[in-house]
Amino acid sequence: MLIKDYKEIITSRSFLKKVKSDLMIDTPSIKKLSIDDIASKISVVNKTDTRIMDIGVSDKEPKLTAKIANMVAQDFKIKAAEILKMENVTIIDEATVPDSPSSPNPKRDIPLAAFVGILCGMGIIYIKNTLSKGNTGEVKSNGLNL
Repeated sequence: MLIKDYKEIITSRSFLKKVKSDLMIDTPSIKKLSIDDIASKISVVNKTDTRIMDIGVSDKEPKLTAKIANMVAQDFKIKAAEILKMENVTIIDEATVPDSPSSPNPKRDIPLAAFVGILCGMGIIYIKNTLSKGNTGEVKSNGLNL
């Protein structure tokens, strides 16, 4: 239940305005993003059976992604103390710049798409063949006349 509250705080316009203004100090490229753009990049997920939440950010620029995630976490720590009267909010891990993109993975996706395409094609052929045999209305003989 708390994670839903946290998510609402993190995705609120007033909170994201603060995050954006804090980011503009050392990241001028953030100026071109709207509050809605920033909100669409953020995901808040509860770690299973814990009170720990994971703040994820998805973007094409890895450095910007890490900066947004870290700023959201830092600003949330302050906002949680203000609004929820929680003094014990701690950042466990800071976001780091990933070495490689997490998605898409062309080496995996292309063969998988080809396999699914072939499988779907074979399924369609099978269904069409099965349906066409049953709809002719003809009686077929095996050619044996005794």
